[in-house]
Parts: sequence; structure tokens; C-alpha cells
Amino acid sequence: MIVDKRVERNTQSVFALRELLRDAMQNPAAYLENNDLQTALKSQGALSKYGDESKGICPSSLNTIKRIAEIALEGGFDALDRLRAGAFDAIASEKAKGLRSNKVGKIGLAKRVKELELENQALREDLLLLTLAFEKSLAQGKNYAQKADEDAVMALCKREQRELLDSLSLRKHPVATNVTMLHER
Repeated sequence: MIVDKRVERNTQSVFALRELLRDAMQNPAAYLENNDLQTALKSQGALSKYGDESKGICPSSLNTIKRIAEIALEGGFDALDRLRAGAFDAIASEKAKGLRSNKVGKIGLAKRVKELELENQALREDLLLLTLAFEKSLAQGKNYAQKADEDAVMALCKREQRELLDSLSLRKHPVATNVTMLHER
């Protein structure tokens, strides 16, 4: 099968864009001066128009990126868009570090309290997402064990899930979800 050179170039561009977004999430300080990238991260359409020849990223239409990402990337375009949003947030957080409070006066301390409250809220949201993912994996494990239709597999699944839930019960600040409902079953 002969592949059109434009399709091949766009596919390589999408892979390079994914790598750039991953790097921006992991090392946001390196991208604080890259205003073009920061502007491109604001929306899907702006990202599709972003180009960086040195990294092998060429601008194209949003529909082209969506079509190629759905075929070529694990998780499709949704995964690429999550990377875009994550990179945007990581760079914004890195920028905010430079604007942090001085902790010297009443205003500085109030600003620091607000920063810590926002950070605490973000951590609680992350914990909730992880807890929900954990609950889902427990439910999937139970379904797979039931489908195996073997008593030994089901007993092993129940025992191991009970151990995991018991370790979660040691948390100092429980998250309000239905984990205990799974534990009671």
C-alpha cells in the first residue's frame, strides 16, 4: 500500500506534537519563554496551527490532527487533548511560582494562604480521580473473576481486594466515594 507523503508527514507531526506536549508537562520551566507554544496550548484549533520545524511539527487543520490521532495514537485525539490541557496547566503553574507571595506582611501571608488552599484543592481533586480509578479497577477485577467462573479465582480476587481496601481504610482523611460500598460486598 502506498502512503501519501502528506499523510506520512502529518502522522510524524502528530507523534512529534505528542512528545512535545509530554515534555512540556514534565519540564514546564523549559517552555516559559516559548510564547508561540503557550498561545497554541490555549485551544485545540490553535494547537493544530502550531508549527516547529526543528521538532518536526507542521501546522495543519484540526480535522486532520483529529483524524490522524484517532488512527495513530493510543487514546486517540482525546489523549492528545488531555496532554495539551496538562501542558497548558503545567506551564501556567510554573509561571505562577515566580509570582508567589513574599510571606512577609499580612497581604503576603494572605496570598500564601490562598495559594496553599488552591494547592490543597487540586490535591483533593487528584485524590478523588485516583480513588474513582481505583474503584473502577476493583469492579473490573471482580467482573473478570466472576467471568472466570472458578471459585478459586473469585476467592483470590475477594481476598486481594479486601487487603487493598483495608490498606485504604488507614487514610487520615477519607474521600467521600462509594469505596466502602465495595468493601462491604
